[in-house]
Amino acid sequence: MKKVMLLLFASIFLSSCSTQSYIAQSSYPTDPMSRTGLIAAKTALERPVITPQEITEEIFINRAKTFEELEKNTFVSNFDRAVNNIIIEAKTFLGTPYRYGGVTRRGIDCSAFMQQIFDVEGIDLPRQSIHQAKTGKAVSRAELQKGDLIFFSTTSPYRITHVGMVTEVEDGEITFIHSASSKGVTFESLNHPYWDARYRAGRRPDKFVQPKYITTAEMDSLEQIAANR
Repeated sequence: MKKVMLLLFASIFLSSCSTQSYIAQSSYPTDPMSRTGLIAAKTALERPVITPQEITEEIFINRAKTFEELEKNTFVSNFDRAVNNIIIEAKTFLGTPYRYGGVTRRGIDCSAFMQQIFDVEGIDLPRQSIHQAKTGKAVSRAELQKGDLIFFSTTSPYRITHVGMVTEVEDGEITFIHSASSKGVTFESLNHPYWDARYRAGRRPDKFVQPKYITTAEMDSLEQIAANR
């Protein structure tokens, strides 16, 4: 009789575990790349766990791993993939000498350099920096992120005469790549006194303003604004 009762209890316990497992899987988002899918997944992961003590710890460990993976695989990766692709292309030009009017790796000027590296992501920029400064969306210096175009007045107090692209923003330090007349294609810091004094504007290509390329920080800011209305 005891054996029968034990077998019956085991059967009920196993079927219960199977049911919980099925529910957990069916609540997992089919499209984790979307923000809606990410929120749904996080909500499912935050639900209380009701299981025997001996397997609770393992479940929490797996949840933590899954949550970490979700954080890494949101729609932000679309932005990172595209911008990193441009940066990788830009790095292949490092050391290329500057040449006014140049458009090849034997010699290239600042605007042609931008034109060529953005082309790898299908972003078509005008030939001259003064015209590139009229494309995309204007962004303040405080809003600059990698992939943004930044413009300078180097040979004139007001006229745009030079362009570069932001490659990194970290702890207030903004790094950009450009084709400099003295060094060729190289990295610089926007905090350097020379570039800081001549900085005029930042522009974000239209492609990176599209919803699937918007960054986490921007999305959180938009949600906060909506919540306060």
